[in-house]
Amino acid sequence: MKTSESILNNPLSAGGIEVKLSLGKLSLRILLLYLLFMLVGSAAYVYIWEDFSAYGLGRYIGEFWGAHALAAIFFIFIFYIPLQALLLIVANGCRLKGLRWRCNWVGAGVYLRYPIALKKFRVTLLLPGILLGVLPTLHGFCGGHPFVYIFGLVGIIFSVGDFTLWYRLRPFHDDDLYQAGRNELQCTIIQRNFTEKLF
Repeated sequence: MKTSESILNNPLSAGGIEVKLSLGKLSLRILLLYLLFMLVGSAAYVYIWEDFSAYGLGRYIGEFWGAHALAAIFFIFIFYIPLQALLLIVANGCRLKGLRWRCNWVGAGVYLRYPIALKKFRVTLLLPGILLGVLPTLHGFCGGHPFVYIFGLVGIIFSVGDFTLWYRLRPFHDDDLYQAGRNELQCTIIQRNFTEKLF
């Protein structure tokens, strides 16, 4: 009989299911969302807070989706990775053991070498996008702060991969284990609730 340690070392033998995201589809979603936010998001902001005209919309897009969007990308990158690392440390029981840095052509970030409960990992997927994307977008739009609004929209775009992975992991039980894969676009889910599935 296999021990729990050997099962964790070989997750596929324990009923593990591999979940992969397509880089092409994810890139297309990011590009379409960027264009949608740049055009429709800018039109909504200009309609509410400025003079709605073709000139006003063009000036807003040129001014805020140029240098301001690049600054927002820089700041999101600086805040997003440490926030996700902090959430992974908390999900791992405040231990740094197993925390690793990964940087490749798919992306950069921190991951855990050991499996963690899926309910804890879901929080690490959603919270950075909500704190650095959704909330600044609402604050910037409702308060009339254009840079905060652009910062939030860029934060949502930055979180598309995490939101997509969260959506793909919805069918799995909270007690299942998440094991990071070879890159950011794949993972293995180790199913632990076999008795619930039998009855």
